[in-house]
Amino acid sequence: MRNTTTSVSRFTVVSFLLLSLLVGWPVMGLEHWVSTTGDDTNPGTKVKPFATLERARDALRETKRTGPLKTKATVWLSGGTYRIDKTFTLDAQDSGTTEAPVVYRSAPGEKVYLVGGKQIPSTTFKPVEDIETLNRLAPSARGKVMYTDLKALGVTDYGRFTRRGGIERNIQPSALELFFNDRPMTLARWPNAGFVKIAAVPEGPRGTRFKYDGDRPKRWGKADDIWVHGYFNRNWCDTYENVAAINTAKHEITTREPHDYRGYKAGQRIYFLNLLEELDEPGEWYLDRKTGMLYFWPSEPIETAKICVSLLETPLVALRDTKHITLRDLTLECTRGSGVEMIGGRHNLVAGCTLRNIGTVGVAVGGVVKDIERRLYNDTMFTPNAGTDNGVVSCDIYNTGEGGVILGGGNRKTLKPGRNYAVNNRIHKFSRWVRTYKPAVFLCGVGNRVAHNLMHDAPHTAVFFIGNDHVLEFNEVHHVCQETGDAGAFYIGRDWTQRGSVVRYNYFHALGATLKERAL
Repeated sequence: MRNTTTSVSRFTVVSFLLLSLLVGWPVMGLEHWVSTTGDDTNPGTKVKPFATLERARDALRETKRTGPLKTKATVWLSGGTYRIDKTFTLDAQDSGTTEAPVVYRSAPGEKVYLVGGKQIPSTTFKPVEDIETLNRLAPSARGKVMYTDLKALGVTDYGRFTRRGGIERNIQPSALELFFNDRPMTLARWPNAGFVKIAAVPEGPRGTRFKYDGDRPKRWGKADDIWVHGYFNRNWCDTYENVAAINTAKHEITTREPHDYRGYKAGQRIYFLNLLEELDEPGEWYLDRKTGMLYFWPSEPIETAKICVSLLETPLVALRDTKHITLRDLTLECTRGSGVEMIGGRHNLVAGCTLRNIGTVGVAVGGVVKDIERRLYNDTMFTPNAGTDNGVVSCDIYNTGEGGVILGGGNRKTLKPGRNYAVNNRIHKFSRWVRTYKPAVFLCGVGNRVAHNLMHDAPHTAVFFIGNDHVLEFNEVHHVCQETGDAGAFYIGRDWTQRGSVVRYNYFHALGATLKERAL
């Protein structure tokens, strides 16, 4: 009879050994410590830690001036929140080797947060009492909406809204966002969920105007920076447009130049946002950019809440031409730009990290190429400078503005593989801002691997892939393609030279929208 207990024990031991080989066995070596209560004049020991990542990085550089590292180097971050005002950058001189890798990680059992924004004390929020503001709010919101003065808190850079969109639009940083108890709140909008439809296009699809039904915009007379988002012409292309004028007598909206080249079409789905007048339910917020006043209807008791506004527009962490560097067990969050960008290099790893509440992309292996989709359509030989053998493993990536992982690498002219990989990640609730063509994994180049990932809850595609000789296997995908057309769980096409990829052993279920959702 088979000894089940022994078999399970052996399997557990083997699995642990494999994971240890991948992310680094906890052996003794060179160590530096960083703490939120540390000081950069300290020696960087556990008892007297540094205060910043930059000081720990520079200490490793100082060590390497006397010769290459001979043992593993670990930078331990004690638990706490570390505000990142400027991208933490590692370059070639910060590299490790096969025998002496470099690891930045949280201390055992402690939670470390790298935050690209500012924590807002809940005590700064006060009830709205200004009569003019109260009159702009819906009656149901009066007495419920609170405000805080961001300028008084030292926050004066609010970012800007841009004409972001799913196809042939650059990846751009988000404007300032509000996160409450680790969740993104909703910029005040109408309708609160779903869409309304374009009633008519009096100038035709190439015009600057479209009609709406009903009288809701009559309430918006004092609003001065209204945006409209939706699928103006096709269900596979979303975009944001700035409202130039509203004619409430004719029920017409005029938008600012330049417009989406596809124009407007009757019956297409849209909604309006950035409206104080539509702050009418818990979880909505609005920022008056002229005064710096942030208005918010708390969705939960605010007294003990964690509140953060995003500020940083560049990556939280950047690895540029590095080798054998691992980021492990860190939470990267509350930022307008991306989480981690790897450009060039090899054998770098993001392992066991949480990347959430990100303005653009969680991890970009090859960097965030602003016009990556257009570049790939117009130059099928293009691939980001992603280096080789770089990976994203066992990460939880969610609430990203544009996508989960960009995974490039390899050379299409020579078919040399990149061997970069995204394995064993959970990527969900991506494409918060841009709803189309910003997948869980944007895969390009040659010879890269996407395997054992769980991808779910998104409006459009889970994996968009271009190139040759990729392997996509053992992934589970569900509840994607929920809001769009011309979409599939995996999306490929347009170029017959893109051959040799293997798609196998993937599990797809619960795809597409319900009949009720399609009607919205």
